[in-house]
Amino acid sequence: MGIRNKAILELLYSTGMRGNELCNLDIYDLNLKDKTIHIRAPKNRKDRILPIGEKAKEALEQYLLTGRNKLSKDVKEKAVFIRLSGTRITQKALRYLVKKYTKKLRLDKNISAHSLRHSCATHLLENGSNLRIIQQLLGHASPRSTEIYTRIAPQELKTGISRYHPRHKAWRAGPGKDEGGKIKR
Repeated sequence: MGIRNKAILELLYSTGMRGNELCNLDIYDLNLKDKTIHIRAPKNRKDRILPIGEKAKEALEQYLLTGRNKLSKDVKEKAVFIRLSGTRITQKALRYLVKKYTKKLRLDKNISAHSLRHSCATHLLENGSNLRIIQQLLGHASPRSTEIYTRIAPQELKTGISRYHPRHKAWRAGPGKDEGGKIKR
């Protein structure tokens, strides 16, 4: 179960897929050679292909090679992620799994599968990704849905003001500046 759970968490964070998309994944949706996953008819009824990060690929391969066969009671089962009962993982089971690891890590935040989706998008944006790429990754039909990730976090705002505002403490008395923070001429 631990191998499966690691693969689930890595995949959610790596791809930004929705929890229900993960629950609905079938074996034939995976292309590990190309490091992609085919998401079929999600929320907005448009299929999309998602790239899989290296760590998620490794965790998924380990699960498929060692864990999945032990959980599957039916050789014809097409679901990627299987519960102890031998059936496809449900959204309820996924919620429980994320909560379990949140508690294990002693995080006092309310983390969900959707939080991992938001973290994926936020980290992409923070590291310079184009908003259009994030929109396609998340499967948003409208750019407006993706714009929520452009909101500036309070700490980032504080750092920006500290660095760039001429009346802020960090600007005062530096090399080539007078006591008021103005450039010496």
